[in-house]
Amino acid sequence: MASEARCCWCGAERAAEQVERIRGVEWIEFCPECSDDPDDVPPSPKVPPCAGTLHRPGDPRLPPVRDGWSRWVCISDTHTRHRQIDTLPPGDVLIHAGDFTNTGTVDEVSDFLAWFQELPHPHKVLVAGNHETTLDKQFYSEHWARFHPDSKQNPTDIAKCLSETRGVLYLEDAGAVVCGYSVYGSPWQPSYGANEGDQHWGFNLPRGEPLKSKWDSIPDGTDVLVSHGPPAGHGDLIKAPDAGDTDPTTPQRVGCADLAAVVSSRVKPAFHVFGHVHSGHGVTSDAGGTRYINAATCTEGYHPTNPPIVFDLPPRASAE
Repeated sequence: MASEARCCWCGAERAAEQVERIRGVEWIEFCPECSDDPDDVPPSPKVPPCAGTLHRPGDPRLPPVRDGWSRWVCISDTHTRHRQIDTLPPGDVLIHAGDFTNTGTVDEVSDFLAWFQELPHPHKVLVAGNHETTLDKQFYSEHWARFHPDSKQNPTDIAKCLSETRGVLYLEDAGAVVCGYSVYGSPWQPSYGANEGDQHWGFNLPRGEPLKSKWDSIPDGTDVLVSHGPPAGHGDLIKAPDAGDTDPTTPQRVGCADLAAVVSSRVKPAFHVFGHVHSGHGVTSDAGGTRYINAATCTEGYHPTNPPIVFDLPPRASAE
């Protein structure tokens, strides 16, 4: 089941509304109490405390990092447009939650890694998304001709490129300790559309037991969870796929309910970072204090204009 999405600053339940975009009608979520406006005074109730400090997306007034704290900068879904990002705040950790390519060619992966490696952030965490088709080796071996009919890519060479890029921590159902915090990364998401359950892109799995088995591997005590796909109820709102451009249809949530259940009831990380749903960019929280960050950089129109999302964590010894 989906956990209830609340505003990270005032704790109010978030609402949804339709807006007109160039590409047609989209659904967005907002806070009806404080409008996520940095100049508003948040009403009560306050949200539960968490280990760190979350900064409002796009706020140009980022304060200096407190002594001993680490700054974490989150992006996702850059789709080869990484060099067009206007502003990337400095920090200690840079997280990319997947879809850094369009189809996972060696040229796309190499160009992204060259850019990613040269950024000044000392720690860089990376997970794959559904567009990194070549990193899902079993899927690519069966479907390569659909994506690269004229030039089959070599997944082994691409994986080697990833492993040999210094300073980049690639996590595929794996964890690591970064700045004293436990980080776990996973690329999977449910497929959706006309034939939900079919694997149309990389790292797609049917809802239910196949995905649940992946989420059951997330360790207890994970502080920062990075998945490509969103949990149900947080940053996962889209217009129904079969709706016309101006049809005022009921919005649809496409996040994973099993992921939401594992995160809110067992793992309870301080932060859960993801992307995949471009229109869901932003932050929410739940009753337990987890902050959910949809860090998708590209808009629905694939313009890389959604701002990076930033949070700070205290030294591990004082975070308990």
